[in-house]
Amino acid sequence: MDIPDWGTISLTALASAAPNAVIFGFWKPWLGAYGGEKGKNLARKEDLATILAEVRAVTNTQKELEATLNSGVWNRQTLWVHKRDAYADVLKAGGKVARHYGKVATILRMLEGPTTIERNTHSNLTCYSTSPLL
Repeated sequence: MDIPDWGTISLTALASAAPNAVIFGFWKPWLGAYGGEKGKNLARKEDLATILAEVRAVTNTQKELEATLNSGVWNRQTLWVHKRDAYADVLKAGGKVARHYGKVATILRMLEGPTTIERNTHSNLTCYSTSPLL
């Protein structure tokens, strides 16, 4: 086997290094920028995963809080409706009582007989007392 001499080796190395230097020199700015962007994108993906986990946790907490508040509002609204209905029933019952009391008062007056004004008017006397005669 022939051992190449140092001249041939250095010439071959130089011949392959020169195009490599030109190629790498030409592509170096783009490769550096590409590598930098890839690193930024990887860092964003890692940060994005962390941010998404935090957003999910906040969203879950917000939904729980809304559910709690909505149930409290619903309970207060239902209680208010029941109170309103109860007050309406009390007012209706009070109206019925007042009507019946008026009827009872009229019946009692009819049962008492004529008052002194009515008696005195019939006997041609003028008296203004409204108390019933006993």
